[in-house]
Amino acid sequence: MTITRTKYKILALMLVVYILIICIKQLSAQPYIIEPLDSVISRIHENSKFNQNTRIANYSETKTKTWYHLLPSIGYNAIANGVSVSFNLSSIISIADKKRTQQYQINEWQRTENLETTRKIIEAKTAYRQLQNTLDHALQHQQVFEIDSISFSIKQKANQAHKINTEDYLEAKRKYIVHQSTTYPMRQRIYELANQISLLQQKELYLVAPFILSSKLSIPNCN
Repeated sequence: MTITRTKYKILALMLVVYILIICIKQLSAQPYIIEPLDSVISRIHENSKFNQNTRIANYSETKTKTWYHLLPSIGYNAIANGVSVSFNLSSIISIADKKRTQQYQINEWQRTENLETTRKIIEAKTAYRQLQNTLDHALQHQQVFEIDSISFSIKQKANQAHKINTEDYLEAKRKYIVHQSTTYPMRQRIYELANQISLLQQKELYLVAPFILSSKLSIPNCN
């Protein structure tokens, strides 16, 4: 009788330890908040505008300090000493040409910055779309989610907002990934993608695009 009780106590203790391990794992799986794509694109535009304004302002300041270099055959000393000068047609043409060159330089900066902004936005959209497609694929094959639970979560959120959008859908599924990320390789893979986006969004989220695009997101058979 004593041996039987001891066995029960050991089993109960093992069960408690098992439950504690599960709780610790759940607590250590902190949720990652993925910034809405609209916010990312808005921030990219703001950064681009700031970069353009800063560069043009710095250029204008430099041009103001050295404006006398625009005048042909006139040095700083002549200007400082108040020497009177006269302009001929070639001087005026030379000044006009340099002004056109300056405007061309500014236009080139703006064009380059706009192209870079477009590239960043495309990469951000690609990164989000890649993660979204991976989640959808896993959901359809029942390899990551418990369909009833995730559907209920999405339905509940939709009822509260009277509509559901892509970002809400992504966020609801992402939370479930974090909850179950250590069970199957595919779950871990999707968790890593969400983790990468979350960590890199603090700098520039679009940087995650090459990481995702260079990875083969094949869906393993988890049965």
